[in-house]
Amino acid sequence: MLPPDLFENRTFNIASLVMAMTFMGLMGASVFFPLFFQLVMGTSPAESGVMTVAMMVGLVASSMFNGRVLSRSGKYKMVQVAGLAVAVLAFAVLAWAMATSRGYWIIEPAIFFLGTGLGLVMPNMTIAVQNALPLARRGVGTAMLAFFRSLGGLLGVTASGAMLAHQLHQHGVETVSALGAHAAVQTVEVYRHAIASVFGAGAVLLVSGLVFLLFLPELPLEGHPAMVKDDQ
Repeated sequence: MLPPDLFENRTFNIASLVMAMTFMGLMGASVFFPLFFQLVMGTSPAESGVMTVAMMVGLVASSMFNGRVLSRSGKYKMVQVAGLAVAVLAFAVLAWAMATSRGYWIIEPAIFFLGTGLGLVMPNMTIAVQNALPLARRGVGTAMLAFFRSLGGLLGVTASGAMLAHQLHQHGVETVSALGAHAAVQTVEVYRHAIASVFGAGAVLLVSGLVFLLFLPELPLEGHPAMVKDDQ
Protein backbone atom coordinates (compact mmCIF):
# COMPACT_ATOMS: atom_id res chain seq x y z
CA MET A 1 0.00 0.00 0.00
CA LEU A 2 1.21 3.49 -0.87
CA PRO A 3 1.01 5.80 2.18
CA PRO A 4 -0.98 8.96 1.26
CA ASP A 5 1.14 11.13 3.54
CA LEU A 6 4.03 10.61 1.12
CA PHE A 7 2.45 13.18 -1.18
CA GLU A 8 2.39 15.75 1.60
CA ASN A 9 6.16 16.06 1.27
CA ARG A 10 7.07 18.89 -1.11
CA THR A 11 10.51 17.50 -1.92
CA PHE A 12 9.04 14.13 -2.90
CA ASN A 13 6.35 15.70 -5.09
CA ILE A 14 8.74 17.98 -6.97
CA ALA A 15 11.38 15.26 -7.32
CA SER A 16 8.84 12.82 -8.76
CA LEU A 17 7.60 15.42 -11.22
CA VAL A 18 11.11 16.40 -12.31
CA MET A 19 12.17 12.79 -12.84
CA ALA A 20 8.99 11.98 -14.75
CA MET A 21 9.39 15.00 -17.06
CA THR A 22 13.11 14.37 -17.55
CA PHE A 23 12.76 10.72 -18.48
CA MET A 24 9.69 11.42 -20.59
CA GLY A 25 11.87 13.60 -22.79
CA LEU A 26 15.00 11.46 -22.51
CA MET A 27 13.54 8.03 -23.23
CA GLY A 28 11.04 9.35 -25.75
CA ALA A 29 13.84 10.74 -27.90
CA SER A 30 16.87 8.53 -27.21
CA VAL A 31 14.96 5.40 -28.22
CA PHE A 32 15.33 6.68 -31.79
CA PHE A 33 19.12 6.92 -31.66
CA PRO A 34 19.58 3.52 -33.41
CA LEU A 35 17.00 4.39 -36.06
CA PHE A 36 18.69 7.70 -36.78
CA PHE A 37 22.21 6.28 -36.91
CA GLN A 38 21.29 3.31 -39.11
CA LEU A 39 18.66 4.76 -41.44
CA VAL A 40 19.75 8.39 -41.73
CA MET A 41 23.51 8.19 -41.18
CA GLY A 42 23.97 4.76 -42.74
CA THR A 43 25.81 3.00 -39.90
CA SER A 44 25.56 -0.70 -39.09
CA PRO A 45 23.60 -1.93 -36.04
CA ALA A 46 26.85 -2.64 -34.18
CA GLU A 47 28.21 0.82 -34.96
CA SER A 48 25.00 2.51 -33.85
CA GLY A 49 25.24 0.71 -30.52
CA VAL A 50 28.82 1.84 -30.03
CA MET A 51 27.86 5.44 -30.80
CA THR A 52 25.46 5.56 -27.85
CA VAL A 53 28.17 4.43 -25.42
CA ALA A 54 29.25 8.06 -25.06
CA MET A 55 26.10 8.79 -23.06
CA MET A 56 26.88 6.07 -20.53
CA VAL A 57 30.50 7.21 -20.28
CA GLY A 58 29.34 10.73 -19.49
CA LEU A 59 26.77 9.47 -16.99
CA VAL A 60 29.27 7.32 -15.07
CA ALA A 61 31.98 10.00 -15.07
CA SER A 62 29.65 12.75 -13.83
CA SER A 63 28.16 10.46 -11.18
CA MET A 64 31.64 9.84 -9.77
CA PHE A 65 32.41 13.56 -9.82
CA ASN A 66 29.03 14.32 -8.26
CA GLY A 67 29.71 11.98 -5.35
CA ARG A 68 32.89 13.85 -4.47
CA VAL A 69 31.20 17.25 -4.66
CA LEU A 70 28.25 16.12 -2.56
CA SER A 71 30.43 14.55 0.14
CA ARG A 72 32.38 17.80 0.52
CA SER A 73 29.67 20.42 0.22
CA GLY A 74 26.50 18.65 1.36
CA LYS A 75 24.62 20.60 -1.33
CA TYR A 76 22.65 18.81 -4.03
CA LYS A 77 20.35 21.34 -5.72
CA MET A 78 22.77 23.53 -7.67
CA VAL A 79 24.54 20.50 -9.10
CA GLN A 80 21.19 19.17 -10.27
CA VAL A 81 20.23 22.48 -11.83
CA ALA A 82 23.56 22.66 -13.64
CA GLY A 83 23.27 19.04 -14.78
CA LEU A 84 19.76 19.39 -16.14
CA ALA A 85 20.72 22.64 -17.88
CA VAL A 86 23.59 20.80 -19.59
CA ALA A 87 21.19 18.02 -20.61
CA VAL A 88 18.76 20.58 -22.07
CA LEU A 89 21.54 22.19 -24.07
CA ALA A 90 22.74 18.78 -25.30
CA PHE A 91 19.21 17.86 -26.39
CA ALA A 92 18.82 21.15 -28.25
CA VAL A 93 22.17 20.64 -30.01
CA LEU A 94 21.17 17.10 -31.00
CA ALA A 95 17.86 18.32 -32.44
CA TRP A 96 19.67 21.03 -34.41
CA ALA A 97 22.45 18.69 -35.58
CA MET A 98 19.96 16.09 -36.78
CA ALA A 99 17.80 18.60 -38.61
CA THR A 100 20.76 20.27 -40.35
CA SER A 101 22.69 17.09 -41.27
CA ARG A 102 25.66 17.68 -38.98
CA GLY A 103 28.27 15.00 -38.56
CA TYR A 104 29.53 12.81 -35.75
CA TRP A 105 31.89 15.50 -34.47
CA ILE A 106 28.87 17.43 -33.14
CA ILE A 107 26.47 14.58 -32.36
CA GLU A 108 28.87 12.45 -30.29
CA PRO A 109 29.98 15.25 -27.90
CA ALA A 110 26.32 16.21 -27.46
CA ILE A 111 25.46 12.62 -26.54
CA PHE A 112 28.34 12.60 -24.05
CA PHE A 113 27.18 15.83 -22.40
CA LEU A 114 23.63 14.53 -22.31
CA GLY A 115 24.83 11.63 -20.19
CA THR A 116 27.00 13.99 -18.13
CA GLY A 117 24.01 16.16 -17.28
CA LEU A 118 21.83 13.22 -16.30
CA GLY A 119 24.59 11.82 -14.10
CA LEU A 120 24.43 15.01 -12.06
CA VAL A 121 20.66 14.80 -11.64
CA MET A 122 19.63 11.21 -10.91
CA PRO A 123 21.80 10.29 -7.88
CA ASN A 124 21.21 13.65 -6.23
CA MET A 125 17.46 13.38 -6.66
CA THR A 126 17.42 10.04 -4.87
CA ILE A 127 19.50 11.53 -2.05
CA ALA A 128 17.20 14.56 -1.83
CA VAL A 129 14.11 12.36 -1.46
CA GLN A 130 15.70 10.03 1.08
CA ASN A 131 16.95 13.00 3.08
CA ALA A 132 13.53 14.69 3.12
CA LEU A 133 11.53 11.65 4.24
CA PRO A 134 11.38 10.07 7.70
CA LEU A 135 13.19 6.77 8.10
CA ALA A 136 9.98 4.72 7.86
CA ARG A 137 9.13 6.26 4.46
CA ARG A 138 12.53 6.24 2.75
CA GLY A 139 12.19 2.82 1.16
CA VAL A 140 8.77 3.42 -0.37
CA GLY A 141 9.78 6.98 -1.32
CA THR A 142 12.82 5.73 -3.24
CA ALA A 143 10.73 3.02 -4.93
CA MET A 144 8.06 5.53 -5.96
CA LEU A 145 10.69 7.87 -7.36
CA ALA A 146 11.92 5.01 -9.55
CA PHE A 147 8.30 4.27 -10.51
CA PHE A 148 7.62 7.83 -11.65
CA ARG A 149 10.91 7.80 -13.57
CA SER A 150 9.86 4.61 -15.37
CA LEU A 151 6.34 5.92 -15.93
CA GLY A 152 7.71 9.08 -17.49
CA GLY A 153 9.93 7.02 -19.78
CA LEU A 154 7.01 4.83 -20.81
CA LEU A 155 4.79 7.81 -21.61
CA GLY A 156 7.64 9.47 -23.46
CA VAL A 157 8.31 6.47 -25.69
CA THR A 158 4.60 6.11 -26.44
CA ALA A 159 4.11 9.79 -27.23
CA SER A 160 7.28 10.12 -29.32
CA GLY A 161 6.41 6.99 -31.28
CA ALA A 162 2.98 8.42 -32.04
CA MET A 163 4.56 11.75 -32.98
CA LEU A 164 7.04 10.12 -35.35
CA ALA A 165 4.35 7.89 -36.92
CA HIS A 166 2.07 10.89 -37.44
CA GLN A 167 4.76 12.85 -39.28
CA LEU A 168 5.69 9.89 -41.45
CA HIS A 169 2.02 9.30 -42.26
CA GLN A 170 1.60 12.96 -43.23
CA HIS A 171 4.35 12.53 -45.81
CA GLY A 172 3.03 9.19 -47.00
CA VAL A 173 6.11 7.29 -45.79
CA GLU A 174 5.73 3.63 -44.92
CA THR A 175 8.94 1.80 -45.83
CA VAL A 176 12.31 2.57 -47.37
CA SER A 177 13.38 -0.75 -48.83
CA ALA A 178 10.60 -0.88 -51.41
CA LEU A 179 11.34 2.58 -52.82
CA GLY A 180 13.52 3.67 -55.69
CA ALA A 181 16.79 5.49 -55.11
CA HIS A 182 15.38 9.02 -55.44
CA ALA A 183 12.31 8.28 -53.33
CA ALA A 184 14.48 6.57 -50.73
CA VAL A 185 16.60 9.72 -50.36
CA GLN A 186 13.48 11.79 -49.85
CA THR A 187 12.19 9.28 -47.30
CA VAL A 188 15.44 9.42 -45.35
CA GLU A 189 15.10 13.20 -45.19
CA VAL A 190 11.58 12.82 -43.85
CA TYR A 191 12.90 10.49 -41.14
CA ARG A 192 15.70 12.94 -40.38
CA HIS A 193 13.39 15.85 -39.72
CA ALA A 194 10.81 13.72 -37.92
CA ILE A 195 13.39 12.37 -35.48
CA ALA A 196 14.87 15.86 -35.04
CA SER A 197 11.41 17.17 -34.11
CA VAL A 198 11.09 14.40 -31.51
CA PHE A 199 14.38 15.53 -29.97
CA GLY A 200 13.13 19.11 -30.03
CA ALA A 201 10.03 18.04 -28.11
CA GLY A 202 12.29 16.17 -25.68
CA ALA A 203 14.27 19.36 -25.08
CA VAL A 204 11.05 21.19 -24.24
CA LEU A 205 10.14 18.51 -21.69
CA LEU A 206 13.57 18.76 -20.10
CA VAL A 207 13.14 22.54 -19.87
CA SER A 208 9.86 21.93 -18.04
CA GLY A 209 11.67 19.60 -15.66
CA LEU A 210 14.34 22.26 -15.11
CA VAL A 211 11.70 24.86 -14.21
CA PHE A 212 10.13 22.52 -11.64
CA LEU A 213 13.58 21.69 -10.28
CA LEU A 214 14.10 25.33 -9.32
CA PHE A 215 11.35 24.92 -6.70
CA LEU A 216 12.99 21.89 -5.07
CA PRO A 217 13.78 22.62 -1.40
CA GLU A 218 17.38 22.06 -0.39
CA LEU A 219 17.46 20.60 3.11
CA PRO A 220 20.62 20.01 5.17
CA LEU A 221 21.89 16.48 4.60
CA GLU A 222 21.35 14.28 7.60
CA GLY A 223 24.64 12.98 8.95
CA HIS A 224 26.79 15.31 6.84
CA PRO A 225 29.85 16.62 8.75
CA ALA A 226 28.74 20.25 8.32
CA MET A 227 25.35 19.48 9.85
CA VAL A 228 26.86 17.48 12.72
CA LYS A 229 29.24 20.37 13.47
CA ASP A 230 26.36 22.87 13.52
CA ASP A 231 24.41 20.68 15.94
CA GLN A 232 27.37 20.60 18.33
